Amino acid sequence: MRNSIAMIIAALLASGATSAMAADNPADTSGLTAGWRLHPEGSHFLNPQGAPKDIVWAIVFDTKHVHWNLVIIPQSGPPTFESFDNDLGATPAPISGSQHQTSASVVLGSGTFTVKSTHALGNIKESSSTCALSDDKKQMSCKGQITKSDGSTSDFEVIYDRM
Repeated sequence: MRNSIAMIIAALLASGATSAMAADNPADTSGLTAGWRLHPEGSHFLNPQGAPKDIVWAIVFDTKHVHWNLVIIPQSGPPTFESFDNDLGATPAPISGSQHQTSASVVLGSGTFTVKSTHALGNIKESSSTCALSDDKKQMSCKGQITKSDGSTSDFEVIYDRM
């Protein structure tokens, strides 16, 4: 399974994610366009007992667009595959394959990006997270907050290693 995930990531990145495209972006996404794998140490999930076994996330930014594929491997059961494709800063678009009816928008910052999501099913109403690269660009930290249907909030942080 690891080899097939690595092949999916390589194919996605080769399908148009070039450093030339990222260099055209004033927010400089060159370090963000990559394949990322969950780094469980240091990650803080809302429900540690239900934390995934692994997450692999391939992200491709160009000057005005973002595309990602995400594979979530649970502790037991089959993996979940999600994808997202939208213009940067556009109105929210659906996240395909999500277990919830979820839509998201992505805004770039300087070496960061922020994902804002709304959820129509389950006890999560919305979430927002900002992802930033480490100084050596080998890790990415996504810190955020979930708002539940009852109005309560919880913070989370997920760390990824560059593949």
